[in-house]
Amino acid sequence: MPYEKLIPCSSDGNRYATSVCHHLQDYLQFSANKKSKGFFSASSVLISTGESLGKKITYQDGKNSPVLLNFCPFCGGKLHSIGDE
Repeated sequence: MPYEKLIPCSSDGNRYATSVCHHLQDYLQFSANKKSKGFFSASSVLISTGESLGKKITYQDGKNSPVLLNFCPFCGGKLHSIGDE
């Protein structure tokens, strides 16, 4: 298997992730309920302008409220621009 360069997650100029590394992408799910477990992705949009804010990445353990991830657990890339809050 040839060496593949890891392109890290980033949130370039958006509130949430603009790109996600292929390791995290392999684990992402797109549909969740209160009992779901794992990493979930949802697109976030500013309703007043229709501008995309990126992908909101959360972790759910099936018991508590979802946790918004600031950094990718696989590559360490930025998933949430904290300064924009």
